[in-house]
Amino acid sequence: MGETRHVAMTLGELTRQLHAQLIGQGREGATAIGIAMDHRLVNAGDIFAVVPGAHVDPRIFVGEAERKGAMALLVTQPVAETTLPQIVVDPARVRDCVALASQLVYGEPSKRLKVVGVTGTNGKTTTVSLVSEMLSLLGYGVGTMGTLWGRLTTPEAPEIARRLATFVAEGRSYAAMEISSIALSMDRVRYLNVEVAMFTNLSQDHLDFHPSMEEYFAAKASLFHPSYAKLGVINADDTWGQRLLERAQIPVVGVSDAELSQITLGPYGLSFDLRGHRFAAPLIGHHNLVNLHMALIALETLGFELHDLVEVAREVQAPRGRLERVPSRHGSIFIDYAHSPGALEQVLTAARLSLGRAGRLMVVFGAGGERDHGKRPLMGATAERLADVVIITSDNPRSEDPQTIADDIAAGWVATTRPRIILDRRLAIRTAVDELCDEDVLVIAGKGHERSQRIGLASYDFDDYDEALRAVLELRDDQR
Repeated sequence: MGETRHVAMTLGELTRQLHAQLIGQGREGATAIGIAMDHRLVNAGDIFAVVPGAHVDPRIFVGEAERKGAMALLVTQPVAETTLPQIVVDPARVRDCVALASQLVYGEPSKRLKVVGVTGTNGKTTTVSLVSEMLSLLGYGVGTMGTLWGRLTTPEAPEIARRLATFVAEGRSYAAMEISSIALSMDRVRYLNVEVAMFTNLSQDHLDFHPSMEEYFAAKASLFHPSYAKLGVINADDTWGQRLLERAQIPVVGVSDAELSQITLGPYGLSFDLRGHRFAAPLIGHHNLVNLHMALIALETLGFELHDLVEVAREVQAPRGRLERVPSRHGSIFIDYAHSPGALEQVLTAARLSLGRAGRLMVVFGAGGERDHGKRPLMGATAERLADVVIITSDNPRSEDPQTIADDIAAGWVATTRPRIILDRRLAIRTAVDELCDEDVLVIAGKGHERSQRIGLASYDFDDYDEALRAVLELRDDQR
């Protein structure tokens, strides 16, 4: 594995590039190896960026960063309790400065890779995975960043630059990454060079962060500007995508089902014709047809020929926790990350393809605590409309009362009878598996690939796939 590449950026030069002030006479010639915003990620020779947070003053971690070998600080106001040199930046520009410093210290790695950046409410992870898989199958080195590959959908700017520099050092030619609206709003991807920007769709989510859908859209749309991206690929069948096609300030191509013919959607795969080429893939549901179509056009935009993509498309797989099948003797069980109204609708619609003639569509789901409250009743209404059996359970309640969250979801119910609520997620999954019949389909939604459940301030081991499989095996043993 290659070493993370950095350049000999002196503190004096970095200070000039940031239009900042350097405190520390005689230290202008010292060079930084890296940069980190999280004190736990500081390595010897790094700059520790002391960025004010919503809940914690990071100045309390300066001593620990210094003990770990930090060679300088980037601050908005001088820290008295240190002998380290300090780059003092304008507080209004602190995140912008961190992003620029990150790119400079690591040698602007996005200029030495072709970066595909995917934004949108749903489909980001799958689209990134499909782009990455097909590039790999074509023989190219590709690095990935996103929900499956790190703690944050889009990491902080120093981590993005460090990982891109590592990709370069490893000899990779491409990077595919998810770019969230929050990352765009918080300057995490400032100064990133994106070869192809992609927009999947927009539906209600993250309104705990964005004041309105318009501002949520504006954050996504900002990626389609020459300061970020060269070219764009946009889902033209999405209402917000249609607006973005008119608003984008870079050359873009719209992707629409109207370009496809002979579409087939089945319980184990899909196929379609695109400009004289027959594509097939082991993916389930119309939303994955859109994801694959988008990924193909993105690769075409990168310069690949469609006829070279036919065979590799046959070999792609859905990423973990995205309509992932759990082995079952009775009926079909899927695990999915769907945690917004739009995603839940897509997944339940896709799951119906696997129903037997007399089968029931069952769903177990909840909603995350400390997140967009307005989407909860919408998710409840979606489940009532599309599923035959609904069990509302706890997701990642965090500091909120799980019963309150469940009641918020149930508020979307139209029927006078209340939906079933089983707050113990393990029991809810076991109950649904016990009730599953041969022609039924069960979707366990909301957590997907996650391997823990956050309750209060603690995180507990919990994996929907493992819990469902355990319930299946225990049920089989009970029936012997």
